[in-house]
Amino acid sequence: MTMTTMTENAIGTSRTALHGKPIAVLHYDLLGGGGAEVVAFAMIRALLESGAQVVVYSSSPDPEARAVLGKEFGPGTAIEYRKVETRYSGPVPKIARVLLFNEALSKLRFSEAAVINTYSEFWLRHPHPATFAYIHFPIFGHSLQLQSELRGLGVWTKSGVMGTAISSAVQLYLKASRASFPKVLMTNSNWTARRIARLYGEAVVVQPPASVSGFDSRAEEPPDRLLRVVSIGRLVPAKRIPWLAQQIDLVARRIGKRVEYHIIGRGESSYIQELRQSLSALSSVDAVIHADVSTAERNRVLRAADVGVHGFPCEHFGLAVAEMMASGIPVLTPRNGGLGEQLFESGQSYTDAEDFKQKLEQMLSDPALSMRLRSGNLKMSKEFSPESFSQKIVEVVGRELQYSVL
Repeated sequence: MTMTTMTENAIGTSRTALHGKPIAVLHYDLLGGGGAEVVAFAMIRALLESGAQVVVYSSSPDPEARAVLGKEFGPGTAIEYRKVETRYSGPVPKIARVLLFNEALSKLRFSEAAVINTYSEFWLRHPHPATFAYIHFPIFGHSLQLQSELRGLGVWTKSGVMGTAISSAVQLYLKASRASFPKVLMTNSNWTARRIARLYGEAVVVQPPASVSGFDSRAEEPPDRLLRVVSIGRLVPAKRIPWLAQQIDLVARRIGKRVEYHIIGRGESSYIQELRQSLSALSSVDAVIHADVSTAERNRVLRAADVGVHGFPCEHFGLAVAEMMASGIPVLTPRNGGLGEQLFESGQSYTDAEDFKQKLEQMLSDPALSMRLRSGNLKMSKEFSPESFSQKIVEVVGRELQYSVL
């Protein structure tokens, strides 16, 4: 029997274990619009395609949550939705809201065959034989060491200090309480897995699904067109868009060419306005913000770019980077976090501003280098396909269900 046949048999057995079973999927906010929601929806889709009956628990308002699920999976898809009531009002920090959501979950008695949290670590006061957590980053695992690292990279915040304090309290609570922790942990990269292991134990790496299709062939363009750099992701200060723009502007002046900088992503209208004002001061860069575009338009902008850049340091896994790679462009990312595991070669990462500028100039000026990185990134991006994610999820969850008894 070949290895392929053995793998197919194992997946088939896992699908059989899932078929017809009610599965609880817990997600703090279905309306977030970020990478965590991409994973949650991909998880639900994988379970549905295996014949499972999915019940979604979230703190999102009922009408809006049902609308999002209907848009994502079709209005006729049988997904049961249950809103989890939490006790908070007013401007409460996100980490505190997630904590209160998890506390509300911990009091429930789940009758489903499996319970999967797709947002963070969580705990239950009533034991369950098949519990899973997909941890993007241990939200209750902040540490002073991590905050010191982020501060050195220029993204230290007051909310980070508050997160560290709350995390420390939660860790003490978990050690003192009788709450049970998920039996199976999953995460997005080896870098994140090492941090989870220090807190909770070993985690299975299941890389998030990136959109790796829908990119048209790169059109022939005049040789004298402007160079194009692109970024994609939620528009928040931690992404360091102004810093990236300043470095691109310096490179443009150094090589004596104007550069278009395309920024794709959604964000608060007040912050987008702040970005526009900041970017208008650039001397050699024409910045364009695509705040609300269709998938087809996003893919077109990505495919037409010369280089994709990413500014967020200590990223546990960069879906944005994976999508830029899948579009067939060279990428340039910080050399820390889990991003290095995605890259075709280490030359696509930078350590500081000078390293960023030097490598961006090379990518914009050397056609042979650009072609090599394009080809390598396209091949590497296949590892992040939705099909690969679905197969691994079915294997992990189905295997556990074979041996669990309610």
